[in-house]
Amino acid sequence: MKKFQSDPNTTTLTTAKQWLRSNFDEGEISACPCCGQAVKLYKRKMNKGMASALLRVHQLLKKAGGAWLHVNGLSELEKSQLSHMEFQKLRWWKVIEESPAERGSWRITPLGVDFINGRVQVRKYIYLFDDRPAKDVKNMDTTTTSITEAFGEKFDLQELMSSL
Repeated sequence: MKKFQSDPNTTTLTTAKQWLRSNFDEGEISACPCCGQAVKLYKRKMNKGMASALLRVHQLLKKAGGAWLHVNGLSELEKSQLSHMEFQKLRWWKVIEESPAERGSWRITPLGVDFINGRVQVRKYIYLFDDRPAKDVKNMDTTTTSITEAFGEKFDLQELMSSL
């Protein structure tokens, strides 16, 4: 495990932050040298559960007939389904967004609509640090995926879309 070597008389916060940014994606740091917070870079994959959640949000929006879906307005079963699918993670791919005016209200972004309809691909992996997308990750996997690929080989998007 790498440790930050510092001299309290000469080390600046900027120096410590630079060291952290240049080393955190190697998975060898356990604590931030500035604040002691646990340091971990997470690699998240656009997976079947997230693709399912996006389509479920699409269905619920269509059913409600609105642009925004308020989670508190859903039945307990619907809330449970979305929570289980971890739909909020989709914000990291920018295919959904929460209303800045009303917490708990979500909508599918234009990118999300294009992704659902197979017109675009999104990054297969998002790297997260402190629950935010990380930038400047060494050896970042920039592979993209379609919604069909996110579901897996046995998935038929056209069949599902015609049933909505």
